[in-house]
Amino acid sequence: MRITVLLSHEKDAAEFPDEYRSGFISLFKSLVEEQNEYQELYASKKHRPFCFAARLGYECTLNNHSFIFKGPVNLNISSGDHVFFAKLLNTFIARWRKGEIVRLYQNKLKISNINILPPKRITKNMIVCNSLERIVLKDPKARGTRYLSPFENSDYFNQILSEFSKDKYRYFTGKESVGNLFLEPINGKFDSVRHYGGLVFGYRGRFKLYGPPELLQFVYDYGLGHRTGQGFGFIVTGGEAL
Repeated sequence: MRITVLLSHEKDAAEFPDEYRSGFISLFKSLVEEQNEYQELYASKKHRPFCFAARLGYECTLNNHSFIFKGPVNLNISSGDHVFFAKLLNTFIARWRKGEIVRLYQNKLKISNINILPPKRITKNMIVCNSLERIVLKDPKARGTRYLSPFENSDYFNQILSEFSKDKYRYFTGKESVGNLFLEPINGKFDSVRHYGGLVFGYRGRFKLYGPPELLQFVYDYGLGHRTGQGFGFIVTGGEAL
């Protein structure tokens, strides 16, 4: 289940810091507080039942660690949890109807549209995808933080990707997934982005993703890789428009 929330501003241009994902994380925290579910979702370090990707208007330029752009923000949200999704959607709709201001950094935005996207059902063992946000994967065996790239050690990258995705699948569904994921880059890069004062590395671009349909469906709905609740791992399939 997916929605796109359009956040519009009245100025000629808006300005966001290059670490803008933290602002949207704060927005989601305020939304779940309205649902009285903050403790359930954010009190401990566990999986979040959604992923998101924020796209900053058009004519977007980076200047001194700030993005300056025209037009609205497209906030794309995906979840496989029907109850959570319905509550989140209703909260957005309530704010839209009231015309409430959404404050992100120095900007005052309003919800100008909410687009509910038709559900997508994955029935094959391979999908061709694009990442709207970097696919982040940390090495659980490394001392400190080490990010994994599909270009360096593909087998190990996909082993960790499968193990983490299947653990997350088990967490939300209570079931075991038979089979593994395998990500094959087509046209992409492994690079970094600033996040909470540091650098986060991940893969972005086009790729093929192999696996059992139920696990492909799961990562499509909940996000692929680590930190999906922080604005990473949002994927779309070929021909999908957001």
